[in-house]
Amino acid sequence: MFCSGFVLLLTGNLVGQWRDILRNSWILPITGIFGILAIIQQLIPSSNIDSSFAWKIYVEYRTTHHLLPSAWSGHWISLLAISAFFFMATIVAKKDSPAIRFIAGYSIGSLILFLIGLLVFAFADTSWLRFYWFRFPDTIIPFSMCLLAMKILGDFAESECHRQKYAKAHFQIKRVIQLGIPILTSILVVIMFLNKGIYLSRTRFLDNSNSRRVIRPILEWINKNTDKGTVFLVYPGIQDFYMYAQRAMFVSYKHSPQAAEDIMEWYERIKLTNGGRFPSKRGFAALEELEPNFYQLNEQSILRLSKQYGISYYLGKPSQNLRFRKVYSDSYYTLYKLNDHIQQDYQEKIPAALSKQK
Repeated sequence: MFCSGFVLLLTGNLVGQWRDILRNSWILPITGIFGILAIIQQLIPSSNIDSSFAWKIYVEYRTTHHLLPSAWSGHWISLLAISAFFFMATIVAKKDSPAIRFIAGYSIGSLILFLIGLLVFAFADTSWLRFYWFRFPDTIIPFSMCLLAMKILGDFAESECHRQKYAKAHFQIKRVIQLGIPILTSILVVIMFLNKGIYLSRTRFLDNSNSRRVIRPILEWINKNTDKGTVFLVYPGIQDFYMYAQRAMFVSYKHSPQAAEDIMEWYERIKLTNGGRFPSKRGFAALEELEPNFYQLNEQSILRLSKQYGISYYLGKPSQNLRFRKVYSDSYYTLYKLNDHIQQDYQEKIPAALSKQK
């Protein structure tokens, strides 16, 4: 509705058109009621915790690649400026084309959303970036530019002036345009997929195919040989644990919560898997810090977490040589059972405060 407002400003008859839009979109508030309620809940501050701090964790630590402009790389500022100029020039040059003005006006509305996000980042509390000001525009802007380019080329091929001036070549030019646009679009899609594949292969937060083959046997063993109600202490960067093991894990970096209270608990658990220290790196780079620290947890720390959170298993590496009971082991991973018998052997090593809590 926000972006459509810019279309109406360009076409005139603002009141009448808004009346028609509202009359024909009555179903949207009904189908979107759950989203509207979620937005209201997000806007109501929690009295129990510092909600602003919780959402700063979400913005500045967990989802920097989506929400924090200072974490972005590439030429996004130049591309944003070029797209803004392109949309404005199109509106000025194509005053007689309602379709082109509609696309360009809608795109400018999307640009305004992007700019609001930049203003929030520059002058306001970064916790307000949690509303994803950039996620809609970063799809609409490139899509609209391609759509406008195709529309302009199509109008050129169909124009009466073109037919009269280049009557003999009209069919050939039209044919080239009709074939060229799909071919060019397909090439761009292939390039985008190749670039995405290179990016994913270079990013450590995603398991590549080899590491997935390595860890899948133990995850499938967990699925078949452990109780469904058990909780596992595993490296937070293992994304496939839920899918293949189908068990609860103590904390998952990828599957972060979406409520302020839960974010605080999630961040505390991340700290515990990091050896009791809050990670110094942000975004997915934090996993480069978490992984070695997780596999350096000592037996006392693991038992403390087991007692406090009801954790039944610890998934470690064979090189750790922990004195817990091994229930599965291969060349890459070892699964330890944190049972009562082993915990009693370590009772003397557990801090006095923890013993009192028991």
